[in-house]
Amino acid sequence: MQHKSSQRRYNSGLRVIVRSFGDIPHIRKIVSMTDTAVFVCREESYDAILAGERDAPMIGFPLQDVFKYDQPMADVIAAGRRPEWNHLRPLSA
Repeated sequence: MQHKSSQRRYNSGLRVIVRSFGDIPHIRKIVSMTDTAVFVCREESYDAILAGERDAPMIGFPLQDVFKYDQPMADVIAAGRRPEWNHLRPLSA
């Protein structure tokens, strides 16, 4: 699935924390990445996307809204709370 000609596969399958509109956190898996965006999906959609299923949902986030996975913060998210964004490490770091 091509989104841009400069798209490259990078850390495919890696878990990340993404910040969506309204500072809502989500745990997702990386499908692919460009210089400015990270394309992610829900864990349960990952294998379907890699298999080429066109209806499997995937969304792109600006690189600055994608953070390295952190289990304690994932636990905070699972409890329905928002993480302290300034305590997360950006994916680009």
